[in-house]
Amino acid sequence: LGAGLASQTEVKAEGSTTQHYDNYLKEAEEARTAKLIDGLAKLDAEVSNLEQLMDQL
Repeated sequence: LGAGLASQTEVKAEGSTTQHYDNYLKEAEEARTAKLIDGLAKLDAEVSNLEQLMDQL
């Protein structure tokens, strides 16, 4: 192979590494999204609770 040309094995390995990293990022973002949704649900419940307390005053 000439200078600057990658072998098929190198290209496949790089593609595999990229795919693993993409999967890692996807899973990390899904976990982050789930955590944000959970936090939003808790906040919504707390706001509802506060509204009920204010109505009782």
